[in-house]
Amino acid sequence: ANERAAWHPRTSITVWWESRRSGTTYPDHVTARLGILLNEEAAPGQSFHVCNLGLTPYMARLDQNFFDLWGLADSFMARLPANEWRPGHLVRVRPLGLAESLASDSSTFDDPGLDRYFEILRNVTGNEYLLNANRIKELMGINLGLYDKLLPEVIDSWETSEIVPETEDASFLQGVFNDFPVHTNAYDAPLCDLIDHPGADALLRRRIP
Repeated sequence: ANERAAWHPRTSITVWWESRRSGTTYPDHVTARLGILLNEEAAPGQSFHVCNLGLTPYMARLDQNFFDLWGLADSFMARLPANEWRPGHLVRVRPLGLAESLASDSSTFDDPGLDRYFEILRNVTGNEYLLNANRIKELMGINLGLYDKLLPEVIDSWETSEIVPETEDASFLQGVFNDFPVHTNAYDAPLCDLIDHPGADALLRRRIP
């Protein structure tokens, strides 16, 4: 896939310059506008399932939780076993307890090794004190693979990729866009459906230039 060809027309420095002149959103992309919408309209602590993890969470708030359905850019899910694949995309299993763990200060997995690994990774990726001694120690351990033994080769208890856990995605979208046909497909959540919808860009541009 030519990722540069896909993203350059919306994220290049010329687009940034034009956005500065015109006062429009940069990056000029539907997923960035969705993130701004969630930033402005969604409640703190709300969880969303997305298929495009990059720009949407970046433009949203830190007190909102995002699940990457493909496990491509989620630092925890990307380290878990895959149960399906296509070129460039490994569909990761979603262990039971992931939603609760992301939304709270403690992990709630049945597997103690998974529990421990999640806490280490959360400290490495989420500690606001970048030079914290324990964070640096665990960061080095992650990169050297010292904690890989905590990860199971097979996860016995997990949610299948066809089942999107119930969230407030649909009710949120219907509250913002009364006329938007919210439904879910095999691997999709309502926000994925919004992004893929041919009228989504125009819909979001009406609210966010």
